[in-house]
Amino acid sequence: MTHSAMAFFDVDETLIATKSMFDVMRFFLEKTEGEAGLTRYAKRLRLFRRLARVGVPRVAINRLYYLFWRGTSADAVAAIATEWVEQRKGEPAFFLAPAVAALTAHRQRGDRIVLVSGSFPAVLEPLSAQLGADELLCTRPRVADGRFTGGVEQPMIGIHKTHAARQLMARAGISPAECAAYGDHLSDLSLLELVGHPGVVPNDPSLLAIARTRNWRILT
Repeated sequence: MTHSAMAFFDVDETLIATKSMFDVMRFFLEKTEGEAGLTRYAKRLRLFRRLARVGVPRVAINRLYYLFWRGTSADAVAAIATEWVEQRKGEPAFFLAPAVAALTAHRQRGDRIVLVSGSFPAVLEPLSAQLGADELLCTRPRVADGRFTGGVEQPMIGIHKTHAARQLMARAGISPAECAAYGDHLSDLSLLELVGHPGVVPNDPSLLAIARTRNWRILT
């Protein structure tokens, strides 16, 4: 199919109600280590929250998240992430209806659906299959000998989402003015500003205030 436009969707707390990276980490640690794994997860989560509170950039926190997977089998993570999606997809509140409805409308118009996320393929590929997305722009962990190294290619956070989306549109010969994007956090602002048809899930008061001032679409 020839696409005349693209629709870019953030994933966590835009299309789904949870932060997939952390939810999958908890699920994985509980499956593989039981109560000890849940204790490890709680310690990790406290660290991430403390770093966010003191203003550590989201890109740096994203890199640190993947460092915690160092030495873990990539196949094992992918298998458990797929199991996680299969379990969660049946929960009534897991997929956020307003954004999913917008995605469905874009797909019915023939737009190319692109998920843009700081999460990683093990999680996003089964979600993409559920949502009928065409492409993923995401953080990609490095793998050596079948195991995560702890390193990543460029985290798909903030301005890096914008750069990746712009490059994808340029390769396809599609004008940003014809495209749409949806996000829920102020870090999505530059991506939303890039396109002609931005939409906001009203989770972040700062982003919501901008959306109202600029008369952007607000998904409710």
